[in-house]
Amino acid sequence: MPLKSQGSTLIKRAGLIRFTGYVPLKANTGFTLVEVLVAIVIMALIAVVTGQIFHSATRSSESTEAALKRLAAVDRIWVLLENDVRNAIPQTVLPIYGDPIPAVFVEESDDYWLTIMRAGLANPLHQPRTEIVRVGYRLEDGAVWRDTWYDPRKTDQEDTLQRKIMEGVEDLVIRVLPPPPTASSLAAGPWYMRWPNPNAGAVSPATLPLAIEITIEHEEFGEIKRLFSFIAGIDNRSTGTVELPEGSSSSGSGGARGGSGNNSGNPSNQGGAKRNSG
Repeated sequence: MPLKSQGSTLIKRAGLIRFTGYVPLKANTGFTLVEVLVAIVIMALIAVVTGQIFHSATRSSESTEAALKRLAAVDRIWVLLENDVRNAIPQTVLPIYGDPIPAVFVEESDDYWLTIMRAGLANPLHQPRTEIVRVGYRLEDGAVWRDTWYDPRKTDQEDTLQRKIMEGVEDLVIRVLPPPPTASSLAAGPWYMRWPNPNAGAVSPATLPLAIEITIEHEEFGEIKRLFSFIAGIDNRSTGTVELPEGSSSSGSGGARGGSGNNSGNPSNQGGAKRNSG
């Protein structure tokens, strides 16, 4: 009996099968187990490689972001210092208890390494305070803190607005250059590690130094140094004392002082400070 399959005619004669037309196609049997396993292995390899690339890109992005934050912290401390020096005023303040607080105080200690009497603090909300504040810089547990006394008569740390501005600091060195005639130039000095300094001659606590040099030893960036000069051409040796009544809302006497900064070391050379920032 003739058999037909997909247009082919099979004729069986004498136990033999003779093909006429073309050979019939096999039925679709799908993938073998080996083919499936090979496909799974290839997809697994692609997934592993893709995951490693994504993980490396994520870690690189996080490292870059962390480095940018550390660089921003370096730049921030110089901007704040320049702003404080720029607005420094040659005036002391009478505290609630104790002796008058000098306009600029420098001393290596467990407390504050640098304090500055400054004006020009913005008061957009018209709070009952003056535009004169006192700021202090201290080194504690490898971090530099900037504290602000909105009432300059107070001396306790708990009365301040505390702000951590830089971490990873191994050492902090502050030197000041006294005004003429004690000092003649930056190179000749003398430079003092303490201010007010009795070796600078007959200077009052209200006297501003001629310049201040700040060196930071950072665990990542190494030594970073910057020099700030107080305003030149004005007799800062004149004395002045500010007596702030309780709840005073008038602006303090003494305009903002100008200053310029020269930096050396790495990694940041920026530093345009605004006058009315705290």
